[in-house]
Amino acid sequence: KALGKDTLNLDFIVTEGNQVYIDKVEIRNNTKTKEKVIRRDVVAFPGDKFSRDALIRTQRNLMVLNYFENVIPDVQPTGPDKVNVVVTVTEKPTDTANLSMGYSAQDGLIGSAGVAFNNFLGNGQMVNLNVQLGGQGYRVFSVGFSEPFLFDTRTSFGTSLYYSYDGNRRAQILGFKSKSYGGSLSFGRRLKWPDDYFSASWAISYSNSTLKPLSASNLLPQFAYGVQKAVTISQVIQRDSRDAAEFPRTGSTYSLGADVAIINVDTTG
Repeated sequence: KALGKDTLNLDFIVTEGNQVYIDKVEIRNNTKTKEKVIRRDVVAFPGDKFSRDALIRTQRNLMVLNYFENVIPDVQPTGPDKVNVVVTVTEKPTDTANLSMGYSAQDGLIGSAGVAFNNFLGNGQMVNLNVQLGGQGYRVFSVGFSEPFLFDTRTSFGTSLYYSYDGNRRAQILGFKSKSYGGSLSFGRRLKWPDDYFSASWAISYSNSTLKPLSASNLLPQFAYGVQKAVTISQVIQRDSRDAAEFPRTGSTYSLGADVAIINVDTTG
């Protein structure tokens, strides 16, 4: 309605429709990732009142997994008060591999290889294995595994092991030989307070390092040799509201961590 030469009133007439409920939630186009891995991050459920916010949050949860190139939620009416929610995903490569070779006067020919499965067998688990070998007897091995939903709960679990050794030929060049090994266990939990973007994790790790001289005329002072054992306990509280794991457009990440280490050094050996 015009009130003057440069003034008018705008009237908005809104007709609200009936509330609708979700009848089914369908997952489509997942060629590798198992359906249960997707459904545990879906927050729209059959029988719930339809909510656009639930669709947006579902899309965000799935994109943060970094298993999919795209996630498209859709709504399909099936009756006067019923809709189906259809979530169509586009899988992307998630596994990586590396292979390298080099040469140095100290270590000779060096080679390293590793693989990382970031969605192992479509179960959402992470498995990694790395090997490094040197021509003078240098060896490094490491392996790791993590499960983001232990027993289909919001609890995560992870473990890792490593071992390194300087063989005899390399030890003769350096004047000492060393060996170290260790591992870690970690648990995490998705929190619902202060909001459900928060998570907390705890880890305990152990390391054992041995450094021994080959002769009295060695390169390092005597107090540098011996056995060092360490136990480290770590805690991290994190809030991650990003809308994607890669190239996020909205959201933020904050984390607060603390470490406590107990170290025992024995130089008598």
